[in-house]
Amino acid sequence: TNPDPEEPAEIEVPTDAASKLSGEKTITAESGTEAGIAEAGETLSYAISYTNTGNLDATDVIITDTLMDTEFGGVDPTNVTVIGGTSNTGTLKTGINVGTVVVGATVTVTFDVTLPTPLPAGNGVLKNTATVTNPDPDKPGEVEIPTTAAPKLSGEKTITAESGTEAGIAEAGETLSYAISYTNTGN
Repeated sequence: TNPDPEEPAEIEVPTDAASKLSGEKTITAESGTEAGIAEAGETLSYAISYTNTGNLDATDVIITDTLMDTEFGGVDPTNVTVIGGTSNTGTLKTGINVGTVVVGATVTVTFDVTLPTPLPAGNGVLKNTATVTNPDPDKPGEVEIPTTAAPKLSGEKTITAESGTEAGIAEAGETLSYAISYTNTGN
């Protein structure tokens, strides 16, 4: 019973209303000659897509991809495009505010990255992770691209001087001087 009939009773009913962003990051194109292998000077095209699979609009959604300097040598993305969302402010490295992502909607950010020449030294894999906040962080996973970053040495050894009397013939007691040179034609 309500002790005050003029004051309506208030009932709280819990809900499970929440936005839920799930996403993925993919490489959509590459300009190199070896498919699936990152090459020095190659341009990689990426797509980061997030879908709101929850039952509440996601607001103030920010998508970030820092393109870590240790992996990408400090390059900046080009041709950045945002498809969907209600806003498009900021930069990819510091965060693009895409605004509101309504229930069931998808936001996609596409961009290109031209890899440095030579590729940064490392373990032979470029790791790259995008993040989204709304304010709950979610990671779509890492995209790893094997690299061919490796030295390729070719060398030559030549005789530069000899003390003997017959050119091109090694003689007993003769002193031979050599030059050894190497060239790194790798990336």
